[in-house]
Amino acid sequence: MTSAIYKDPPPPYTSRASSKCSETSPLISKIPGYSRTDSRSAKDKSADEALKICLTVISAFIFAFMVLGIIFLSSHEQAKGPEIKVVNFKVGIIGAGPAGIAAALGVRKEVLSQAGRFKDLNVDVRVKIIIYEEKGRVGGRMAVEDRKLLGIDVEDVAGGAFDGNLLETIGGVVGEKKQENVFTESEYLGMGKVAFFDTTHIVTETYRPYATTPWGHYLSLFRTYFSSIWLAPKIPIGTMKSFNAFLRTMAETSSSTPTVQQMIRIMSKQYTFVPFSISARERLGKNGIRDNYIRDILAPQVRRHTGQSIEDLSDLALSMALEREDMGCPKPTNGGVFQMMLENALKESGAILRPLSKVTKVSWEEVIEGYENWFVQWEDILDDEASPNAEIVDKIIIAAPSNYSELLGDMEHKKQFSSLGTDHDIEYRPVYITFFLVSSPISSSILKAGSSDPLPAQLLPIIDPDHPNDPKTSNSESIIELSLLRSIINTTNTQSPKYLYRLLSSNPISNHSLSTTFGFENDLKIENWTQQEIPYAYPVMQPLLPKDIQGDFRLGENIWTTSGGEGPLGSSVDLAWMVGGNVGRLVGRNIGGEGVEGRLRDWGIEGEEGKDE
Repeated sequence: MTSAIYKDPPPPYTSRASSKCSETSPLISKIPGYSRTDSRSAKDKSADEALKICLTVISAFIFAFMVLGIIFLSSHEQAKGPEIKVVNFKVGIIGAGPAGIAAALGVRKEVLSQAGRFKDLNVDVRVKIIIYEEKGRVGGRMAVEDRKLLGIDVEDVAGGAFDGNLLETIGGVVGEKKQENVFTESEYLGMGKVAFFDTTHIVTETYRPYATTPWGHYLSLFRTYFSSIWLAPKIPIGTMKSFNAFLRTMAETSSSTPTVQQMIRIMSKQYTFVPFSISARERLGKNGIRDNYIRDILAPQVRRHTGQSIEDLSDLALSMALEREDMGCPKPTNGGVFQMMLENALKESGAILRPLSKVTKVSWEEVIEGYENWFVQWEDILDDEASPNAEIVDKIIIAAPSNYSELLGDMEHKKQFSSLGTDHDIEYRPVYITFFLVSSPISSSILKAGSSDPLPAQLLPIIDPDHPNDPKTSNSESIIELSLLRSIINTTNTQSPKYLYRLLSSNPISNHSLSTTFGFENDLKIENWTQQEIPYAYPVMQPLLPKDIQGDFRLGENIWTTSGGEGPLGSSVDLAWMVGGNVGRLVGRNIGGEGVEGRLRDWGIEGEEGKDE
């Protein structure tokens, strides 16, 4: 076998052949003629360009919105105008009775009604209302301290002063719901027989309401008093119908009356005559009421509700007293309805109640140089050793029955007081109210000699006009009323109820003197005797001609009173509520007018008055 012989050397070493795979991965082939960066398709390049365009457009929109936002905010700041000014006022109200609570509510509602005007003036008006009350709860002179825990409500104090209309006037309860709240399963306090007595015996008896008088008893009254028994009950009908219409008119109006005289003029339009200028005696004479009926029945009834003699009163005061006396006092079994209504109204007003705070002085003093305001000084009833408290208020409403001079001192020739109505203090008469418990209804060996039957539910003394100050009858003359209110069931002994009585007197009376005066049985045990004075119980009322009636509700610089109408018009819950609301609206309008304008002037800001000029 012949082998090939190579004479020439082998060829030189050459580089490795080009790989057909990618250097980064053997799974990716390299295609001749294309680099890695050019490996994407034309479609991918178009997507990139579209993305760039979108980002550009979005950026442009964002920039445009930012520019527009800056422009809008700048224009909004220009349209907003100057900064809103906060204007603070503090209103102090003395007394948490119907007038004081209604005044607080009137202030609040009147200020809220001016919200649109305040917005135009670029001010935020904030009103803080403080009510100072000497008692531990709302109710005013009708609230007594229940120290013996007898469950005493304002209805127990002011029997005859309440009816279903007050639920509508104060509580906003109307229709069938009102009837359910007041009369369903009610105790009628003092309803039934009423006895009129002198120092030795019961002279006569009537029934409350008068319409419930049995025919037999009616005939016996006729034999003594003749036609007076059907003429007398008609006395208050016409007068009170017009008076109640006047109260409704005033309650429904949103306007306010600045003076007592204007209120009298509005009231006079409701009548064909003016009942506060006619004497009670004249009215009784026109109605043909006999003197013995006046002495034995009407005079004790009227004294119970006014603390005065018929000889001193007007026709209006007479009619108000007789209407209350015949009405009695229907009290719901749950009790405290009237107080609950006042507390709800207090809550609605947003006022702060300071109970057990007796206001002792109100003075006009310089706060800082050139700036004067009212100082209210009060004492803590529970802490006699504590220093008096005092604070500054912008506006004051005296809504408690009191004499202005006792709080304000000498008002003559002082610039902070107006010239009208400052020297017309209203005179008040006190009453002592006593509650006590006995184990059985009271009987008397003097008034009902030889009988152990209980006395009627209410006893009213007949005043001897010939011997009004006889020492032998001083205790009897001091007594104004003795009434059985209700029975109280002891939860531990339901078989032995107690009986709650109320005694009204013009002077303090001890339980011993009461027992001696009435001749109570020796085994009668009186328990939980509690006696308190109501210093401003009865405003002294007398007939006055319209021209003789004076007084503003505004006493002077930033100070008002609700008591101006009690002299000519008397005192009642619904009247106090109406007058309190009226004065509250006056103060609210003063805040929105003089008050705000004055603050703006102090800040050098032009208010509505400046703009008008």
